[in-house]
Amino acid sequence: MRVIQDTVRAGAGLLLGVLFLTACEGDISRVPPVHLNQNMDQQARYDPQEPNPFFEDGRAMRLDVPGTVARGELNADPHYYTGKVAGAFAKTLPDQVKLTIDLLERGRERFDIYCATCHDRTGNGKGLITARGLKWGFVPPPSFHLKRIKQLPLGQLFDIASNGVRTMPGYRAQIPVADRWAIVSYLRALQVARTAPLDAVPVGQRADLKPTEMPVEPPTPADSKAAPGADAKAAPGADAKVPAPAEPKATAAEAKPSSAAAKPEGGNK
Repeated sequence: MRVIQDTVRAGAGLLLGVLFLTACEGDISRVPPVHLNQNMDQQARYDPQEPNPFFEDGRAMRLDVPGTVARGELNADPHYYTGKVAGAFAKTLPDQVKLTIDLLERGRERFDIYCATCHDRTGNGKGLITARGLKWGFVPPPSFHLKRIKQLPLGQLFDIASNGVRTMPGYRAQIPVADRWAIVSYLRALQVARTAPLDAVPVGQRADLKPTEMPVEPPTPADSKAAPGADAKAAPGADAKVPAPAEPKATAAEAKPSSAAAKPEGGNK
């Protein structure tokens, strides 16, 4: 009896071995595998780029209906979404943006994340990427404290942050509109803080001030043609009517914007 049982077991094991080897012979099966637990893996929907015989063109992915706009993508306010009013760069913040300490703090946080790597935290254009890239021919960004940069209206700064300029890429995909306005507001606060008079800084923060050197204005063709002592013309695209921050009575660099400090020009009226 034991001999018969051992023989049956050996035969069954041999049969299973043969079946296993046959299943692993490497042939490609056109039959879909048995899916015991569906687990919502197969749904009545179309994946991207799949054909759909329901439509005449056979495409499952459809274009927007002409004359319609997706919810939340109207962007009907050009001042807020483009930084322009009547086709010209705006000099003020949009009505949706209120100049507050919270806005400046948010702008500082976003500036340190997205901008300081090239422009550094003080806006002098000496960030880590700039310092390391100079030996490879990296073109350094200009200091935000140059006269021609301080003359740019807020809307143009917003446009540059959105679409880029020269070798700088745009950040509209990475930074939401509200945060771009916060960065622009903080940038203008940096410019004002650099040239603000000492009496604009709270007494308790004056001990934290550090001396700094003002950036040297690079020579321009306009400078070479201008009479001695005459100011050069504003760079193309700059709004010459936008007043630059006041010339310093005492350097107040490195000071954080505060409610008692001078507010950036171009705020809500």
